[in-house]
Amino acid sequence: MLKDEIFVREVNVNDAQSLIVLIPKLDEETDYMNRIAGEFKFSQEDEEKFILSLKNDRYSTLFIALCEDKMVGSLGFSGSQLEKYRHTGEFGMGVLKDYWGKGIGKELIRKLFEWAIANDIKKINLKVMTSNTRALNLYEGFGFEIEGRIKKGMKIRGEYHDIIIMGKTF
Repeated sequence: MLKDEIFVREVNVNDAQSLIVLIPKLDEETDYMNRIAGEFKFSQEDEEKFILSLKNDRYSTLFIALCEDKMVGSLGFSGSQLEKYRHTGEFGMGVLKDYWGKGIGKELIRKLFEWAIANDIKKINLKVMTSNTRALNLYEGFGFEIEGRIKKGMKIRGEYHDIIIMGKTF
């Protein structure tokens, strides 16, 4: 896939229906998402309200990745309204399994970095399961450093998994 076939932009309210289709599919395809299949229960109206709330929050955003007009990934960044923490935030992202290895995660992170710099974000954090080596390699390639570990931070089908905390400063 060529880079110009991937289009990444901030979400708008017209994307609500596509997001409520995308997110449950991401949850079904991998154990690396925060939710298990079926936990995402937003209606289109809920998602529209969420998107509108992001538009009024200069410290948080949501990007979507499109490939040939199909929504194939997303990256959400949550910042803080609190003065002491406004310079930082945390992100999570997901890409449909059929599109792994095609540079979509890289494009989402590049767009996040552009947005973060323009919005005076100085530190970006993330959490990733220790077994998610593809994501770990991606994040390290962008200069994220391991800052800690949460032992037994996630439970999947009765088994506990450690989570790595990573951060990048600008």
